[in-house]
Amino acid sequence: MAFYTLKKYPCVSSTNEHAKRLAAGGMPEWTAVLAGKQLRGRGRRGRRWASPQGGLYLSIVLYPRRTDHVQVLTFAVALAVEDAIGKRHFLKTSIKWPNDVLLNGKKVCGILTETAFGSSISCIVGIGLNANQKRFSPQIASNATSLLIESGEKTDIDDLAHDILVRLKEYYAFFQDGKEAKVLDEWKKRCTTLGKNVRIASPSGSFSGKAVGVTEEGMLRVRLPSGRIRVVAEGDASVR
Repeated sequence: MAFYTLKKYPCVSSTNEHAKRLAAGGMPEWTAVLAGKQLRGRGRRGRRWASPQGGLYLSIVLYPRRTDHVQVLTFAVALAVEDAIGKRHFLKTSIKWPNDVLLNGKKVCGILTETAFGSSISCIVGIGLNANQKRFSPQIASNATSLLIESGEKTDIDDLAHDILVRLKEYYAFFQDGKEAKVLDEWKKRCTTLGKNVRIASPSGSFSGKAVGVTEEGMLRVRLPSGRIRVVAEGDASVR
């Protein structure tokens, strides 16, 4: 018997917004929204996420024990996505801080985790994964790819969503049991940002340095040319 409830729609404005409404209405943990496409899909910092037919657009309602380590929950989702892709296509993926999964250096998946406040505090985990797209708009074509492009095989979206949910349940159990360090340790092994010279674009400005680690909350630790360590809570990291 499935531990999750999957609500499928041909099209929604945003799976995260739909999941928030379900959480506000008291829907239980592991209620998941899966859409064929989104009209107003978005990523971090309100950026538009192109969501045409062929992609996997999945949002999950969770009620974590603590909400001060939400970035680590995002890391758990990235691990689950990697595992699911590897199981189905045997493709070698990598993880980029803070919320991307890459294939051959191009973005195949983005993750948006949002905290929603109501009668209880929920976390809505949104996953946008390029599955069966054959091409992308000129604006993102140089930086985006899909499972179809990389493997030559079409993906069953329902099966992929199931695999992600199953793997996420295992990582989420560590999170709920206060063993976030296990998630962090595994994420560090797979993150290709760490150990690299990076350019950080953050709300407080841009700077360069070497990514030397993450805090227990999932913030990036960057060593500046001066030797000082700067901790980054939010931003975009590009490897130089």
